[in-house]
Amino acid sequence: MANTNLIYTYIQDSGYKLQYVASVLHISSNTLRHKLLGETQFKLDEAERLSTMLGLTMAERDACFFDAENRFSRSAALELPKRGKRQ
Repeated sequence: MANTNLIYTYIQDSGYKLQYVASVLHISSNTLRHKLLGETQFKLDEAERLSTMLGLTMAERDACFFDAENRFSRSAALELPKRGKRQ
């Protein structure tokens, strides 16, 4: 889940209005509001556009969209099972 408080802070610090941010993301202001409230998730292309628009570093982007808990659960899910000897 995205850190919506941090995302909102970056948007406020940028000086952009939420309506403008929504238009750059190609979503409605209402949809952006739902995403910032954590009711719906940001799509990958939206996260990329927003990160670029706000000039976020990779670390800042990761802090916004990929929290440590999610990184751990994703990496654990991606581990391949160990192959045993065939008998």
